Amino acid sequence: MSSSTKFDPSKDIFDLSGRVAIVTGGNTGIGYSTVKFLARRGAKVYLSARNESTATDAIARLEKEGLGSGQVVFLKLDLIDPRLAKKSAEDYIGKEKRLDILVNNAGLLTDLRQKTLQTPDGMSVMMATNYIGPYVFTRSLLDLLVKTAQEPDSDVRIVNVSSHMHRMTAPATDFDDPVIFHDECKKYTTPSFGRYAVSKYAMNLWTTELQRRLDAEGRNILVMALHPGAVNTYARFFPLSRLFNLLFSAFLDSPDEGASTSLFAAASPLVRADPDKYRGQYLMPVGTLTSSASTRDAEMAVRLWSNTESFLQSLGV
Repeated sequence: MSSSTKFDPSKDIFDLSGRVAIVTGGNTGIGYSTVKFLARRGAKVYLSARNESTATDAIARLEKEGLGSGQVVFLKLDLIDPRLAKKSAEDYIGKEKRLDILVNNAGLLTDLRQKTLQTPDGMSVMMATNYIGPYVFTRSLLDLLVKTAQEPDSDVRIVNVSSHMHRMTAPATDFDDPVIFHDECKKYTTPSFGRYAVSKYAMNLWTTELQRRLDAEGRNILVMALHPGAVNTYARFFPLSRLFNLLFSAFLDSPDEGASTSLFAAASPLVRADPDKYRGQYLMPVGTLTSSASTRDAEMAVRLWSNTESFLQSLGV
């Protein structure tokens, strides 16, 4: 288990009163815990999810557990369709004048339960959910993030929840090829995990290039990717979920523990005290920097960015 005692989100993140955050996939697991602790430190948190009913239930549970001086609001977000991801960002901009923290937490671990592996646009469901959707959502919010970063005492951060499984990506994977967006990864022993690994590798490359571009423009915004650790959010994928929950809980971190690195990246004063240390970096639990080929390959990151923009242009997004 990760040593979450080194970082206590109830004490070790700064006062977030007056700050506004978005946590995607905030209705369950790590996202739910991230929403909870940000709100308890005074933030107004937009819990974004695809299903309003499950999001409303999550907000009710959060309020019952106690939100302190914070507030949680629902924001509808469907990452599978980049047009809907853009619309969600536009809906947010119509409601708020600032955005201090964006946690791209929502993701798909396995697509085995999906009715189809492809979206209507021809993307793999995994790539759409874990990379293209967050890319478009963030891109659509970027002007507001930049505007917020220009305000006094601002501390704007973009946090991308990735996975150490990105290391499973085949060395010859070409992120410069449009096929990457719909590749079924049949060359992998387990294609579903192959698709997951490739999507998270793409997220890490995007983190690198987004930070580089923001730095080149002199923007005071930090972008980080992270691995949350081995977290017990998997039991619900199994038929005997209660039994598997008991088994997993003995070996894996709880969602509260798993959210620690997200919260460290989003709101730890240690990050702002030494921004160059964390700028564009890949974090392991809790807040530990690690060397990852996917965060070092600046040339591939540029090519993926160009490939992504060309692909989105073909969709009219």
